Amino acid sequence: MAVSLTWQNTLPSLLRPKGGSVRINNHLFQFRMPTDKPMRSEGAGTENTWENDTEQEEYKNLGKFGNAIGTSRWPDEEDQTPTSEGWRHGVVNNRKVSDAFNSHEGYNNKNHGPAAEMLYRLLTVPMDYTTFASTSSTSKNQKVDEDLNIEYIHNNV
Repeated sequence: MAVSLTWQNTLPSLLRPKGGSVRINNHLFQFRMPTDKPMRSEGAGTENTWENDTEQEEYKNLGKFGNAIGTSRWPDEEDQTPTSEGWRHGVVNNRKVSDAFNSHEGYNNKNHGPAAEMLYRLLTVPMDYTTFASTSSTSKNQKVDEDLNIEYIHNNV
């Protein structure tokens, strides 16, 4: 079954209670800061959530998401640089997303099959929420680079 994504960047006009209508951004298509200010203005990239100070400094120095106003989905290579306009405003390439869903060949030399197969397996195997949701290791025996979870699927499609 092939997946085809044809999402629109705005939703249909919505009626206002006191008359008139308004179009709103479709955040499933692309998230954009409502203020049109970089995400840093709301604290993105300022919290030390990394394992060591070097990782945090590298993240801050690159600008990463702090410079962005919108998120990207499968940007072209030139738009993956934190100083590019594409990075700042966000780029959505749904053709690449559809291709990735339909031809996923694995990650880190581990072929778990196409995204639909991974998701089916994930939803039919009983597990606790933390294991289901995150690539963070919850026990010493857990192999987060091999065990399927929703974050793994999201990160690798």
